Amino acid sequence: MALEPGCRRPREVLQLEDLPRHLAAITALAFEHRVLLSTLVTDPATPPRTPRTLVVRVQTMNAEPFVAALRAAGIHVDAPARGTAAEEGF
Repeated sequence: MALEPGCRRPREVLQLEDLPRHLAAITALAFEHRVLLSTLVTDPATPPRTPRTLVVRVQTMNAEPFVAALRAAGIHVDAPARGTAAEEGF
């Protein structure tokens, strides 16, 4: 989990192999964990490529249970870079 610079919303970067299936799983898991999705942004679809990068911002201060559920569902969640301002919450 990383915090976006200048805000307090956790941000996750996901790598999706099957965009429609994984988007459905992400929204179902967010509902199950009572996590509000504030932003979903994917990379451009042209040319089609796999995996697709999805940046997700959530409105919770403890996204770890949600992230663990994403990983358990087979969704690749990138680890935040060490020592970045985003990791430190700036």
